[in-house]
Order: sequence, then C-alpha cells, then structure tokens
Amino acid sequence: MITFDKYKQNLRATGNAVYSYNTKVAEIDHKSRTITPLGWWSVTTSKHINYVGAEYGYEVQEIKPKTTKKEEKSKFPYYVDVPLSVDASGNIIEWANTKISDEEEERDIITTAEKFIERNESK
Repeated sequence: MITFDKYKQNLRATGNAVYSYNTKVAEIDHKSRTITPLGWWSVTTSKHINYVGAEYGYEVQEIKPKTTKKEEKSKFPYYVDVPLSVDASGNIIEWANTKISDEEEERDIITTAEKFIERNESK
C-alpha cells in the first residue's frame, strides 16, 4: 500500500488500484502505464486519481460521463405519414403510415420526399 504526501488521509494505492476514502475508484495498469477511473467521480475524487497519475507519471484515461435516461432513449422507432400514391396532377391521394427504425430508413424516406417535392414543384 502506498500513501501520498498531498492527500495522506483520504488517498492510497495498492499494486493495481487507487482508493479514495476507502473506495476503489481506479485501476492501475503498470504495463501500459495508465490509470483507468472506474466511473464518473466527484471533483475531489477526480483530483485524487489525477494526482496518483502525476505521481506515477502515468496517463489517466478519460471517462465520459454517464448518459441520462433521456439521452439513452433513441428517437427510433417512430412513425411518419408518407405519400403512397398521387394522381396525374401530382396531388397525394393516399398516405401510408411508415415505421422508421433507423437512420438509414430515415435518410431513404427524406430522399424520396425531397424527390417528390422537386418533381411537383416543377409542374
């Protein structure tokens, strides 16, 4: 176990781990000379991890913050009304409610709609 001058009471390291306030907060990889945080931590705990990295001369890996439930929720699938058929004058006479499952389907629908608009604007 190693303790450090700056944070004697609340920071320590073992062979392959960093502990802040007795909680394992990062893993140390001596072979790759990196320290990997085990999650998104408070400012103080992040300072502890970065301090150990500086003391060891190791790179601290960047951890992205957890996404919120709202961010995790995808916009797919969703449904959109698309023209199914048109008359000779270009008027839409039938619509279809189409499920859009991913970005590729979304691009296809948008491209088709743009072509439809261009065709009918030129009439």
